[in-house]
Amino acid sequence: MPERLKSTDIPAYFTKTFTSTFLLQEISQCETTESRHPFYRLRLRDADGTVSGTIWKECMKEGYPAMSGEIVTVKSLVAQDPDGRYSLIVREMSLCHEYDMSDYINGLREEERSKYMELLWRLIDSVGSVPLKALLKSIFSNIDNLEKYPATICGHHHFEGGFLVYTYSVACMSYRMALSLSQFNFSPSLRMAYNMDLLVAAALLHAVGTVRMLTPSPDAKRRESSIPLSLHELTVRHIQEAVCRMGSGAPDEDLLSLLFHIIGCVYESELRKPVLREALILKNAASLHDKVSLLEHFIAKNREKPGICYDSDLGNYIFIPKEAQNGENISGQ
Repeated sequence: MPERLKSTDIPAYFTKTFTSTFLLQEISQCETTESRHPFYRLRLRDADGTVSGTIWKECMKEGYPAMSGEIVTVKSLVAQDPDGRYSLIVREMSLCHEYDMSDYINGLREEERSKYMELLWRLIDSVGSVPLKALLKSIFSNIDNLEKYPATICGHHHFEGGFLVYTYSVACMSYRMALSLSQFNFSPSLRMAYNMDLLVAAALLHAVGTVRMLTPSPDAKRRESSIPLSLHELTVRHIQEAVCRMGSGAPDEDLLSLLFHIIGCVYESELRKPVLREALILKNAASLHDKVSLLEHFIAKNREKPGICYDSDLGNYIFIPKEAQNGENISGQ
């Protein structure tokens, strides 16, 4: 696999020519304003960011537009515009046939993004409670760039679309835990159904304050206005504002109290004890999800060391399946 220069390294190569590989996100043919000479305008990216590029008339080839969406090798000169932004003057471009896609996309692909959005809305539509479903629809339909938010900046799911994946995954885990308990945890003295609607709503909303805490990718960062508040406080604030917008169609005070209690139990341990089985399920589902995601991060980090190895950052030994070394996920897919 060829050595790769990251997009974040480009400023150090100002006025220099280099060869590296990028994902060609966009390519469009344009014309100069005065002479109307044709040229290609490019948008290139890798997992660390994006950079614009230009291919002038003398270097244009008919086959270049067909490379859109592919990993390409470019030979470029680093230039800088009057506003101080760096860009690439591309001299040569060709398809790259040996690469690791994770070096170029720190987030969901388009088909994955569409899949998770479809799954999210299908889950919302499955909620039987009219006021809870209305609340969920009101909140998620009003989040611009929902599919672009990471769940965290440098923790679990710190990639474009991570918030969407995390939210749906925790909701599904909570639902399946409750379903398993209701079907197989038989007790002759108590037969009481779980409030699946309340559990699913709380699971989908328990971290919705993320969209107030962070900006969307690819330039995800902490919003300054969110710094004085915790994720729990931002989540409660976001839900309360949605309830106010809804008016008479919003959940009543009793239902909202239970919803906020379940969500609060995810964040508080000593001060808030779960009084609902649903609260206990979500609390443990979110905790288990975070711990598994953390372990998977270290598996990916050490995937070149199959077997038992020690990770100093983790402070413990970890087992690396051989499937991870081959670039497969844990299920071998």
